[in-house]
Amino acid sequence: MARYATQADCNDEALAIQESDLIDADTYVDSVVLGLVNDLADVSLPNPHLTLLAATYAMALRAERSQGNSESLGDKSRRYFANAERQASRLTRKLLGVEASAASGGMGSIALFRG
Repeated sequence: MARYATQADCNDEALAIQESDLIDADTYVDSVVLGLVNDLADVSLPNPHLTLLAATYAMALRAERSQGNSESLGDKSRRYFANAERQASRLTRKLLGVEASAASGGMGSIALFRG
């Protein structure tokens, strides 16, 4: 069962989204999230940003898998993939609800004061 999005989240009525599309979209979303956090468990679900990303990617996959000889579905697929890439590039730890650690690079922070 898909974790991030459901068929109801996919709002393109011309595409018949299948569970396999949603599961494959989960794999893509997991890879994007793991580029920002160390553990998927750090991200609380549901997350509207991840739902949108998964739904967009699932629609891209369905359009690609359904295109056959249809140029319009091929164009639609390319637009959805591009949209998913834009959404993924805009994700941040803050949007995922993950607080940045107080220390970076394994070094503690030192407060400097003038005085």
